[in-house]
Amino acid sequence: MNSTASEPLNREKDALNMEKKNWKMWFRRLGVAGFMFFLIKGLLWLAVFFGLFKVGCS
Repeated sequence: MNSTASEPLNREKDALNMEKKNWKMWFRRLGVAGFMFFLIKGLLWLAVFFGLFKVGCS
């Protein structure tokens, strides 16, 4: 009897936990994407400056 009464509460808790997990996963993906973006951007700028240095020295 008590298990059916607490079942809707468990469903609400599960839904909230899933929502929190989804947000955490979304932020984690955003963090990884941001890291990759700035890593690639930084490497490209290093290549540009290295190329300008090579052209300027020759």
